[in-house]
Amino acid sequence: RCCRVVMNSLIFDSVLASVESNATSPVAWSVVAELGAPDVVSETLCAAAAVALGIVVFHKLKLFPAPPSPGKSTRTRSRRKRGSRQSTPDAAAPAPAAHQAPEPAGPPGLTRAPELAEIQGDRRETPSTVEARAPAAPRPPAAIPQQQYHDAVLACTTPRQVLTLFDSCGDGQPPVNLSVTLNRISKLARPARHKRWEVPPPAVAELLEDAAWRRLLAGLYKAAPSLSCRSASSTLWAFGNINTPVPDSLALRLFLRIERILPSMKFTDLCHTCWGVAVLGMQAPPGLVSRMFHQAAAGHAAASPREVALMMWSIAKLNPRESQAVVLPLLRAVVRTASQFGVMDLMHITWALPHLPARLEEAEAVVRGRAKTLAPQLLAGHVACVAFGAGRLGTADGELAAVLRDNVCVEHLSATQREHLAWGLAVLDGRCEQPEPHRVSFPPPMEVALGL
Repeated sequence: RCCRVVMNSLIFDSVLASVESNATSPVAWSVVAELGAPDVVSETLCAAAAVALGIVVFHKLKLFPAPPSPGKSTRTRSRRKRGSRQSTPDAAAPAPAAHQAPEPAGPPGLTRAPELAEIQGDRRETPSTVEARAPAAPRPPAAIPQQQYHDAVLACTTPRQVLTLFDSCGDGQPPVNLSVTLNRISKLARPARHKRWEVPPPAVAELLEDAAWRRLLAGLYKAAPSLSCRSASSTLWAFGNINTPVPDSLALRLFLRIERILPSMKFTDLCHTCWGVAVLGMQAPPGLVSRMFHQAAAGHAAASPREVALMMWSIAKLNPRESQAVVLPLLRAVVRTASQFGVMDLMHITWALPHLPARLEEAEAVVRGRAKTLAPQLLAGHVACVAFGAGRLGTADGELAAVLRDNVCVEHLSATQREHLAWGLAVLDGRCEQPEPHRVSFPPPMEVALGL
């Protein structure tokens, strides 16, 4: 339409010039009348006004670049052609007014980094530069790889170091890390494997009051429904190792988790769980302990000597009236592993055998033979324990009595331990009859060793 208007205006101008030169020509005036002079003039004015208005609007919207000034460099002009709004290196942008709102941050990746702005000489404030100068907010520590955390925990030599390491990693640790932390603390907190305390030493008592210890318990409480078989069993084992009661809320969650994963638990997991419950005297849900014993009796083939001894001690401690269907398979496991018993294994099995509802002569014989082999390694309290346990079985064994008598230092025994030793040696020598079980109180092996 614009082209047609322009062409009509040109034709009208030429025709009008001809009419002025030959005013009497009717043909010329007929052409002017056909073109319609008033319409042509009005359309021409409207087209010119529209073009002018469009130029003003485009200029305000900066769709057409402004002509460069004579002092601008080629680099600045090329940057403006690309649509960049950055100022030139040799001209600093004016500081924003106090009432001016901060420039909103664009999409990620469109704001230049502070280092790039400094290199290019841009001194304008950007959200990234303001954030870089502001003090950094405290961020949670980054999670370290699981194996790296385990190695760091094993490298700690004191319980305080373990707690400090755990506290430095922040909350949200995976369940296995919580279990590893608790087990390492329990191993480092105990003065010796064969000793046990009724009241924790001051250093351990202070440790149990630490805020990091409470955070560890809170983490275990949250992670209890997702603990693995090994983590759940080792948690109870660790609490029993340092003789520290499990909080009731955590104990309930642990038992609920154990009931759910019981079919998947191996003999090692069952052993650690039962031992922790027995040492701490915990009240497990009805039937749970018996189910664990039956499952252990069915899967004792892969059990180690230490696990067999601890399981027998746990049965004698928790349920001495357990059925023979559970006890006899484990007694056969004792026959299989007795030749590899250590000192503490011998203490546990010697105390457990007299308290079981079933007896196996072969198992008792191999235990007495192992006691003769380990006699030179036994402490005075261990000798009293073995003599008393063998005497409770009621079988005379003069050779064992002579070996124990030669390897004991009576000066290191308490009054109760001396009575147990004297009575046990008398039964082994055949000089004393076995008394009624309720008339003889036999403390657990660890408590006997504690009196040294």
